[in-house]
Amino acid sequence: LIKWNGQWYTKEQLEKKIPPQYVEAPAKNTPEEVYAKFREALLRDDIEVALGLIVEKKREEFRKDFENKEVLAKYKNIPDVSQIKKHEKDSIGNFASYSYFTQEQKKDDIPFYVRFIKNSEGYWEIEFI
Repeated sequence: LIKWNGQWYTKEQLEKKIPPQYVEAPAKNTPEEVYAKFREALLRDDIEVALGLIVEKKREEFRKDFENKEVLAKYKNIPDVSQIKKHEKDSIGNFASYSYFTQEQKKDDIPFYVRFIKNSEGYWEIEFI
């Protein structure tokens, strides 16, 4: 038994009240697949599909960004999936980090970053791009 907030719970009861904070489900897609679908959706002007590939808590923020045509044009300019590079030391478990350069950048410039999170159902989603 575990005492929490003045009440006694079994381990099972407490797990129902406070679900695990870290779950690593088997992957049902890859970050590269998500990135490619995101880019393709933007190029087709299918904003809803692109938003569906972003973590839920950030979708409205991205929706507002995509309403600005100049900002949307910059997102449409992200390179093909073959041009993104995985950062192994920053990628572990449910988290993956990648970087890329745009055509306008030089190789000594600071790259752009993409962060992915795998949700509890095993699907990778974009957290930051």
